[in-house]
Amino acid sequence: DALGVSVIPVNAEIAGQLGMPSDTKGLVIDVPGVGSGAQAGFKRGDVIMSANYKGVATLEALATAIKEAKTAGRSAILLGVKRRGAPIQYAAVAIDD
Repeated sequence: DALGVSVIPVNAEIAGQLGMPSDTKGLVIDVPGVGSGAQAGFKRGDVIMSANYKGVATLEALATAIKEAKTAGRSAILLGVKRRGAPIQYAAVAIDD
């Protein structure tokens, strides 16, 4: 909710459907929503690989990264996102309350 997108963990089947290696670790965007994630240009099928340069393979890891950013007084988080056939791109995304 804090990023305005709905995500699910990537598994081998999902990775294959996205044209990525079966051992891909991350969170695939299932529903882009209308929040700050959508404003950053995220689309269904994009895979969040990292948050503030730390790998995020679980919902808990992403939640921890968001909590750490909020605790540090930051209003945004840096996400590394991979789209089919493209290198990882980084985007600062506002943390919604």
